[in-house]
Amino acid sequence: MSEKVLFVDDEPILLQGYQRLLHKEFQVNTAVGGAAALTIIQHMGPFAVVLSDMRMPGMDGIEFLLKVKIWPLTRSA
Repeated sequence: MSEKVLFVDDEPILLQGYQRLLHKEFQVNTAVGGAAALTIIQHMGPFAVVLSDMRMPGMDGIEFLLKVKIWPLTRSA
């Protein structure tokens, strides 16, 4: 089975493009915004790669990726 990849952006059209472009090579998941991505990681993770837009409303890409980076240490079972 292919590796799971998560794309995070605030523009759904870009996420759809990633899905169309890469779905044959990877199991592509997408999330609109950091909060939605954290929920997806919690329920569907782990992911081999997480790619994020840096400029998003609410939670920017840096804040989101910092949360992802420490996820295994703070994840409650």
